[in-house]
Amino acid sequence: MGLIRRRPFQYGIILVCVIVILGLFIWRTYPSVPKPSALKVVPLEIADFPQGWHLTSTESDNDWHANFVYQYHYESVQPYLSSSLNFVRYDDFSSAKQAYTDYRSRVFWFPSHRSNADWMLPLDITIHTKIADQSEIACIWQPLERGEVEICTLWAQYNKCLIKFSTQIGDQLMSQSDFENLITIIDRKMEHSEICLSA
Repeated sequence: MGLIRRRPFQYGIILVCVIVILGLFIWRTYPSVPKPSALKVVPLEIADFPQGWHLTSTESDNDWHANFVYQYHYESVQPYLSSSLNFVRYDDFSSAKQAYTDYRSRVFWFPSHRSNADWMLPLDITIHTKIADQSEIACIWQPLERGEVEICTLWAQYNKCLIKFSTQIGDQLMSQSDFENLITIIDRKMEHSEICLSA
């Protein structure tokens, strides 16, 4: 019985396969830069909200061209209201500062064609961030299927990090005073955020 001779290109294919497998092994086992747990960086815990709210989901995405992004979704029941918080971290202060400007139009999106309203700060909201490098607070009335709903948003830079907190306002479970209180809590927690303030 004769020996099967392998052609040179067959050895080449085998060698490429070995290199690819070895590369995948090294990539999976090589220690990467650790990404903090979503629970460690969240500026708002469910206990910070008025009674009746719960955390529905935590997502991780990088649609902001940042180191990492966490998005937290909160909801209340009877009546239904929703809130969301984006925690966005960049390499340095300058990148975060530029992103604050670049993404403002995404945060304060142009009103629906069904609405003649515009973003503005209501007279009865007097809160402001104390330690943010720059920030903006504004509200808008947005028509939904169940009727018009007021939405209020905080957009702030804390050194390397950006915070976007947006919530629907309802007197029973999220008043404007509740919104102001949550901004105060975010401000206080971000003052001690090592992830955002470290060199």
